[in-house]
Amino acid sequence: MGYAYKLGMPRVNWEWLIFPPLSIQLWIFVPIHVRNRITMMPDYLERRYGGRARTPA
Repeated sequence: MGYAYKLGMPRVNWEWLIFPPLSIQLWIFVPIHVRNRITMMPDYLERRYGGRARTPA
């Protein structure tokens, strides 16, 4: 792997080891977003902080 040669093995190991925690987060947060019908970040901000948070300043 050229990436390991260029940046070192710790960087490559981090990329492999991030998969289990990322998978767990997906199992937790995706059902919440699907249940609340949140598809984009502006939708989330509008539900959380009101309609003014959705539009730019």
